[in-house]
Amino acid sequence: MRLFSNKGVQVSPLALKEVTFGLRCPTFVVHTISKALESRENEVEFYEIFEIPGSFDLRREPVNIDEMRANLPRTAKSGVETFEPIDEA
Repeated sequence: MRLFSNKGVQVSPLALKEVTFGLRCPTFVVHTISKALESRENEVEFYEIFEIPGSFDLRREPVNIDEMRANLPRTAKSGVETFEPIDEA
């Protein structure tokens, strides 16, 4: 928790400087983490992993936060809208 919090002196050698999201990380996770860390005094950089077509290689590229957020809905769906209703039978 100390790595994510704004509390304390923030001089730890373990201070969070960047986050790399994995190949199959959902966009909502990228959005949630980037939103939670956007107000930090020391900026955190965000990257994501992509496959290079035709090979087994991967590449890491910066996340374009503004572009990602522009493609997200302004409001969230309710749990009932997101998931099927629970059968109470």
